[in-house]
Amino acid sequence: MSGEAPVVTLVGNEASRLIVALERLAAPDAPPFTLVGGLAVLARLARPYRVTTDLDAVTLGPERDDFLEVIMGPGVRPGTGAGEGNRLYIDDVKVDIIATGVIDLEGFDLLPEKQALFALAHHWAMTTSTLLSIADDTGAMATCLVATPAALVAMKLHALQDRRAERPEKIVSDSRDLYFLLESFDRDGSIGGAIAAALDPLSSLVLKGAQRELVDGAVRLERAMLVYSQATPTTVCRRPRLRRAALDRRSRGSIVHWIRCSVRPLAGAHDPLDGLAALVVTRMERPE
Repeated sequence: MSGEAPVVTLVGNEASRLIVALERLAAPDAPPFTLVGGLAVLARLARPYRVTTDLDAVTLGPERDDFLEVIMGPGVRPGTGAGEGNRLYIDDVKVDIIATGVIDLEGFDLLPEKQALFALAHHWAMTTSTLLSIADDTGAMATCLVATPAALVAMKLHALQDRRAERPEKIVSDSRDLYFLLESFDRDGSIGGAIAAALDPLSSLVLKGAQRELVDGAVRLERAMLVYSQATPTTVCRRPRLRRAALDRRSRGSIVHWIRCSVRPLAGAHDPLDGLAALVVTRMERPE
């Protein structure tokens, strides 16, 4: 990797633990990878607005054992449980290695949409990632490729669909990640433009996923957030009222319409969405 990477600093014990593990994963002789998942979102936002406890790395081929050959040492071990064939642990930080190969677009229309979106979004994250240094306030710093905000949005849209059956409690963090990514990076339509410019079928799959999960499924998403959020029972009883707001002038031409979630801030409710606007994608159109 060449060139000087921008530096973001994340403060907090959990962030520090992940950064130390990431520094070991990104050893000079280790296979190249792109950081995705929760830490990638926090790094792009440059603030640890929520807790994340593991690392997710996408590669263009190398798998878990290729990393273990290089970084094996005290505190590093392979996952041995069911379904942990591509998982390793660094000082008890769980690291999932997601290997993608060369993508042949022919035949993707025959795959189930969710499976196709997973493969294409993760491959796109790898091929569009940029270098970033993630530091804490104790001197630890890891430099690696990190998924762009647009790629993170595409992957989060897949995650929303995937979580519904297996881990519905994760819907809350996925939807909040989407909100903050779009709020921070799509005011000028940058994310919408990047997704619209991506090769089909990725752009059309993201469009369909956004419509299905965030527009047609807005009520279901709202209900899930109430059930699985960390809000107090009092908050849950006061169901938010969804209302469509006018587009912010700065967002005109963006993929974003604003849908406000009128949640009254309540004492003792540690819910990052209290009093904030919940952002919902309503259109992703190709530029004319």
